[in-house]
Amino acid sequence: MPRTSRCAAGLVAVLATALLVACGAPASGDAGGGATGQNAAAAAALAPYLKKPSVLPNLKPLPQRPPTGKTVYYVNTGSGSAAEIAHGVEAAAKALGWSYKQLTYNVANPATGNSAYLAAMNAGADGIISTGLPQAAIRDALDKAKAKGVKVVLINPTESPEGTDIGHVGNVQVLATAYGKVNALAIAADSEKSGKKAKVAVVSSSGIPILTTLTDAMIDGLKENCQGCEVDNVDVSAAAITSGQASTEVISYIQRHPGTNYVNLAVGAFEGGMRSALDAAGLKDVKIAGTQPTVAQNKEIQSGDSLFWLQVPYGYEAWEAVDALARSFTGGELTTHNTEEIPIWVVDKTNLDFDPKKLPEFPTDYQSQFAKLWKVSPTS
Repeated sequence: MPRTSRCAAGLVAVLATALLVACGAPASGDAGGGATGQNAAAAAALAPYLKKPSVLPNLKPLPQRPPTGKTVYYVNTGSGSAAEIAHGVEAAAKALGWSYKQLTYNVANPATGNSAYLAAMNAGADGIISTGLPQAAIRDALDKAKAKGVKVVLINPTESPEGTDIGHVGNVQVLATAYGKVNALAIAADSEKSGKKAKVAVVSSSGIPILTTLTDAMIDGLKENCQGCEVDNVDVSAAAITSGQASTEVISYIQRHPGTNYVNLAVGAFEGGMRSALDAAGLKDVKIAGTQPTVAQNKEIQSGDSLFWLQVPYGYEAWEAVDALARSFTGGELTTHNTEEIPIWVVDKTNLDFDPKKLPEFPTDYQSQFAKLWKVSPTS
């Protein structure tokens, strides 16, 4: 059932114009005075996230160069963002003088991920990095890794980052809250700029748990940071999401809820031709925005077919995962990055300064920054 935000009487909000609309008062452009100041407040809150990140978190240099000769495995699905991360893990391992190897698993059968872990350990892995595998699916392998002293780092895990000896990078529970807030600020700022109340359809699927974690945070972020916005959770079937047919169900929802003017997605790969489908249905005024774009969504930013997308620094996540291993091999904590937010960059048509045919690399020159912390050359 759609979850719709409600207006609280007497609430003092930064985004007052939208709040007045939701409570029944006229909006500017439709509304009385004060809109300019409120627009400036929303824009000011968003402004830091429109700048390309340029620095790493406040990390200490390693006490000495990590030992060479280590072997690191990357266990992944072999497609999509995993390919971007693979390039980063390989480059970071090379900089440290480590051997890099890759094993893939079947995303439809997580047990194959456990088998890949076991194969990596049997082949002599010193460290294993993986993406997309819930800890419950690889519990046997994790127990064996701990017994053998093999270090494990999970990229974008959904489990709590606290109370574990497993390394986390880009923990979903941590980044979802941050993404939800910034996503909401961007929609709120655009809503105020246009003078139109935001009615947002957040596309989710109860059949994909990791997706609901992100979309729940996006909905909560909109409720907290875009007071007066109407926010609905559009629960699309998992089959439609994964087959690129989400647009059919989203259009059906909008036709039942006229006035919806934003479609908000947590994962760009699930957008599946949303813009052309909306246009064909006569919904050209509905704006598309979201997080974790593919190349296709960034091309849409350039053409004006998408409003904005929160970029994900896949290469940076890869180097950060290797950094966790490097720290553990020099007496530091494997869990250094567990509760750390990854850099957030909101890209719209005004600040898209990279070739949209490739996903952007950021923070600026992160490879050299990590290499300096490791006391190595980034290409050694």
